[in-house]
Amino acid sequence: ASAIPATLGYLSAETAHSEAVRGRAMGLFQLATLGGTIAGMLVGGRLWDLYRQGAFTLDAIVYLISLVIFLIGIHETRSARTSPGDPIARGWQALQQTFARYRDVFTAPGITRFAPVFLTICTILGIWLNQVVGQLVAADRQFPHQLLYGIFANAPHAGMEIALYGTLILAIFAIGALAWSFIVGHFRRTTVMLVNVGALFFLCAIVFA
Repeated sequence: ASAIPATLGYLSAETAHSEAVRGRAMGLFQLATLGGTIAGMLVGGRLWDLYRQGAFTLDAIVYLISLVIFLIGIHETRSARTSPGDPIARGWQALQQTFARYRDVFTAPGITRFAPVFLTICTILGIWLNQVVGQLVAADRQFPHQLLYGIFANAPHAGMEIALYGTLILAIFAIGALAWSFIVGHFRRTTVMLVNVGALFFLCAIVFA
Protein backbone atom coordinates (compact mmCIF):
# COMPACT_ATOMS: atom_id res chain seq x y z
CA ALA A 1 0.00 0.00 0.00
CA SER A 2 2.97 2.33 0.46
CA ALA A 3 5.33 1.16 -2.29
CA ILE A 4 2.86 1.01 -5.18
CA PRO A 5 1.72 4.68 -5.04
CA ALA A 6 5.35 5.82 -4.93
CA THR A 7 6.23 3.63 -7.89
CA LEU A 8 3.20 4.77 -9.87
CA GLY A 9 4.04 8.37 -9.08
CA TYR A 10 7.57 7.88 -10.35
CA LEU A 11 6.33 6.23 -13.54
CA SER A 12 3.80 9.03 -14.08
CA ALA A 13 6.49 11.68 -13.70
CA GLU A 14 8.87 9.90 -16.07
CA THR A 15 6.18 9.37 -18.74
CA ALA A 16 4.46 12.76 -18.45
CA HIS A 17 5.46 13.62 -22.01
CA SER A 18 3.25 10.95 -23.60
CA GLU A 19 -0.06 9.38 -22.60
CA ALA A 20 0.65 6.38 -24.83
CA VAL A 21 4.03 5.72 -23.23
CA ARG A 22 2.49 6.14 -19.79
CA GLY A 23 -0.19 3.59 -20.59
CA ARG A 24 2.37 1.03 -21.75
CA ALA A 25 4.60 1.66 -18.73
CA MET A 26 1.71 1.22 -16.32
CA GLY A 27 0.59 -1.93 -18.10
CA LEU A 28 4.07 -3.47 -17.96
CA PHE A 29 4.36 -2.52 -14.29
CA GLN A 30 1.08 -4.28 -13.54
CA LEU A 31 2.24 -7.27 -15.57
CA ALA A 32 5.47 -7.54 -13.58
CA THR A 33 3.59 -7.18 -10.30
CA LEU A 34 1.06 -9.83 -11.25
CA GLY A 35 3.83 -12.13 -12.46
CA GLY A 36 5.39 -12.11 -9.02
CA THR A 37 1.99 -12.62 -7.43
CA ILE A 38 1.22 -15.60 -9.67
CA ALA A 39 4.58 -17.21 -8.89
CA GLY A 40 4.00 -16.65 -5.18
CA MET A 41 0.55 -18.20 -5.32
CA LEU A 42 1.82 -21.31 -7.07
CA VAL A 43 4.71 -21.78 -4.66
CA GLY A 44 2.61 -20.82 -1.64
CA GLY A 45 -0.16 -23.26 -2.47
CA ARG A 46 2.30 -26.12 -2.78
CA LEU A 47 4.08 -25.15 0.45
CA TRP A 48 0.75 -25.10 2.31
CA ASP A 49 -0.07 -28.60 1.10
CA LEU A 50 3.34 -29.84 2.27
CA TYR A 51 3.98 -27.95 5.51
CA ARG A 52 0.67 -26.31 6.54
CA GLN A 53 1.43 -23.60 9.15
CA GLY A 54 5.14 -24.25 8.69
CA ALA A 55 4.88 -22.58 5.29
CA PHE A 56 4.57 -19.21 7.05
CA THR A 57 7.98 -19.82 8.67
CA LEU A 58 9.49 -20.27 5.22
CA ASP A 59 7.71 -17.11 4.11
CA ALA A 60 9.25 -15.21 7.02
CA ILE A 61 12.70 -16.49 6.03
CA VAL A 62 12.17 -15.14 2.50
CA TYR A 63 11.29 -11.74 4.00
CA LEU A 64 14.47 -11.80 6.09
CA ILE A 65 16.54 -12.64 3.01
CA SER A 66 14.91 -9.72 1.19
CA LEU A 67 15.78 -7.45 4.11
CA VAL A 68 19.42 -8.57 4.02
CA ILE A 69 19.58 -7.93 0.27
CA PHE A 70 18.09 -4.49 0.83
CA LEU A 71 20.57 -3.62 3.59
CA ILE A 72 23.63 -4.93 1.74
CA GLY A 73 22.78 -4.18 -1.88
CA ILE A 74 21.40 -0.65 -1.60
CA HIS A 75 23.76 2.12 -0.57
CA GLU A 76 22.71 5.59 0.40
CA THR A 77 24.09 8.43 -1.68
CA ARG A 78 24.98 11.63 0.10
CA SER A 79 25.47 15.03 -1.45
CA ALA A 80 28.78 16.77 -1.05
CA ARG A 81 29.08 18.80 2.13
CA THR A 82 28.99 22.49 1.33
CA SER A 83 30.29 23.83 4.61
CA PRO A 84 31.48 22.28 7.85
CA GLY A 85 29.26 24.32 10.20
CA ASP A 86 27.73 23.07 13.43
CA PRO A 87 26.56 19.42 13.09
CA ILE A 88 23.72 20.01 15.55
CA ALA A 89 22.51 23.03 13.59
CA ARG A 90 22.73 21.12 10.31
CA GLY A 91 20.82 18.22 11.80
CA TRP A 92 18.09 20.50 13.15
CA GLN A 93 17.81 22.24 9.78
CA ALA A 94 17.52 18.91 7.98
CA LEU A 95 14.82 17.81 10.43
CA GLN A 96 12.85 20.99 9.84
CA GLN A 97 13.14 20.60 6.09
CA THR A 98 11.94 16.99 6.34
CA PHE A 99 8.86 17.91 8.38
CA ALA A 100 8.13 20.79 6.04
CA ARG A 101 8.36 18.45 3.07
CA TYR A 102 5.98 15.95 4.63
CA ARG A 103 3.58 18.75 5.56
CA ASP A 104 3.52 19.93 1.96
CA VAL A 105 3.01 16.38 0.69
CA PHE A 106 0.16 15.48 3.04
CA THR A 107 -1.64 18.76 2.45
CA ALA A 108 -1.30 18.68 -1.34
CA PRO A 109 -4.74 18.59 -3.04
CA GLY A 110 -3.76 15.64 -5.21
CA ILE A 111 -2.75 13.57 -2.17
CA THR A 112 -5.84 14.44 -0.15
CA ARG A 113 -8.05 13.36 -3.05
CA PHE A 114 -6.13 10.21 -3.93
CA ALA A 115 -5.13 8.79 -0.53
CA PRO A 116 -8.66 8.06 0.84
CA VAL A 117 -9.65 6.30 -2.38
CA PHE A 118 -6.50 4.19 -2.51
CA LEU A 119 -6.69 3.26 1.17
CA THR A 120 -10.33 2.25 0.73
CA ILE A 121 -9.50 0.02 -2.23
CA CYS A 122 -6.63 -1.63 -0.31
CA THR A 123 -8.88 -2.15 2.71
CA ILE A 124 -11.61 -3.79 0.63
CA LEU A 125 -9.11 -6.05 -1.12
CA GLY A 126 -7.44 -6.96 2.16
CA ILE A 127 -10.75 -7.89 3.84
CA TRP A 128 -11.91 -9.88 0.83
CA LEU A 129 -8.64 -11.76 0.29
CA ASN A 130 -8.30 -12.61 3.98
CA GLN A 131 -11.82 -14.04 4.06
CA VAL A 132 -12.17 -15.84 0.76
CA VAL A 133 -9.58 -18.58 1.32
CA GLY A 134 -10.96 -19.43 4.75
CA GLN A 135 -14.46 -19.72 3.34
CA LEU A 136 -13.32 -21.95 0.49
CA VAL A 137 -11.66 -24.44 2.85
CA ALA A 138 -14.20 -24.18 5.70
CA ALA A 139 -15.00 -27.63 7.06
CA ASP A 140 -18.43 -26.82 8.47
CA ARG A 141 -21.30 -26.26 6.05
CA GLN A 142 -22.90 -23.25 7.69
CA PHE A 143 -24.22 -22.06 4.35
CA PRO A 144 -25.30 -25.19 2.46
CA HIS A 145 -26.95 -23.18 -0.32
CA GLN A 146 -23.70 -21.38 -1.17
CA LEU A 147 -21.84 -23.08 -3.99
CA LEU A 148 -18.29 -21.96 -3.14
CA TYR A 149 -18.44 -22.06 0.65
CA GLY A 150 -16.40 -25.06 1.82
CA ILE A 151 -15.94 -26.37 -1.71
CA PHE A 152 -12.30 -27.34 -0.95
CA ALA A 153 -12.94 -28.58 2.59
CA ASN A 154 -12.19 -32.21 1.74
CA ALA A 155 -9.66 -31.61 -1.03
CA PRO A 156 -6.30 -33.24 -0.20
CA HIS A 157 -4.42 -30.55 -2.17
CA ALA A 158 -6.61 -27.54 -1.43
CA GLY A 159 -3.70 -25.11 -1.38
CA MET A 160 -2.51 -26.03 -4.86
CA GLU A 161 -6.02 -26.06 -6.32
CA ILE A 162 -6.81 -22.61 -4.95
CA ALA A 163 -3.44 -21.39 -6.25
CA LEU A 164 -4.19 -22.70 -9.74
CA TYR A 165 -7.61 -21.07 -9.89
CA GLY A 166 -6.17 -17.83 -8.52
CA THR A 167 -3.40 -17.99 -11.10
CA LEU A 168 -5.96 -18.37 -13.87
CA ILE A 169 -7.87 -15.31 -12.65
CA LEU A 170 -4.70 -13.23 -12.35
CA ALA A 171 -3.51 -14.38 -15.78
CA ILE A 172 -6.76 -13.16 -17.35
CA PHE A 173 -6.35 -9.88 -15.47
CA ALA A 174 -2.74 -9.56 -16.66
CA ILE A 175 -3.71 -10.14 -20.29
CA GLY A 176 -6.39 -7.48 -20.00
CA ALA A 177 -4.03 -5.01 -18.33
CA LEU A 178 -1.37 -5.56 -20.99
CA ALA A 179 -3.82 -5.21 -23.87
CA TRP A 180 -5.44 -2.14 -22.30
CA SER A 181 -2.06 -0.46 -21.79
CA PHE A 182 -1.51 -0.21 -25.55
CA ILE A 183 -4.83 1.53 -26.25
CA VAL A 184 -5.43 3.61 -23.13
CA GLY A 185 -3.35 6.50 -24.48
CA HIS A 186 -5.73 6.95 -27.41
CA PHE A 187 -8.79 7.77 -25.27
CA ARG A 188 -9.72 10.55 -22.90
CA ARG A 189 -9.26 9.85 -19.21
CA THR A 190 -12.96 10.24 -18.50
CA THR A 191 -13.76 7.70 -21.21
CA VAL A 192 -11.26 5.25 -19.69
CA MET A 193 -12.81 5.66 -16.23
CA LEU A 194 -16.33 5.17 -17.58
CA VAL A 195 -15.29 1.98 -19.37
CA ASN A 196 -13.65 0.69 -16.19
CA VAL A 197 -16.70 1.44 -14.06
CA GLY A 198 -18.95 -0.27 -16.59
CA ALA A 199 -16.69 -3.34 -16.63
CA LEU A 200 -16.76 -3.42 -12.82
CA PHE A 201 -20.56 -3.48 -12.71
CA PHE A 202 -20.57 -6.17 -15.40
CA LEU A 203 -18.20 -8.28 -13.29
CA CYS A 204 -20.38 -7.81 -10.22
CA ALA A 205 -23.40 -8.94 -12.21
CA ILE A 206 -21.55 -12.12 -13.22
CA VAL A 207 -20.50 -12.83 -9.63
CA PHE A 208 -23.99 -12.43 -8.21
CA ALA A 209 -25.72 -14.20 -11.12
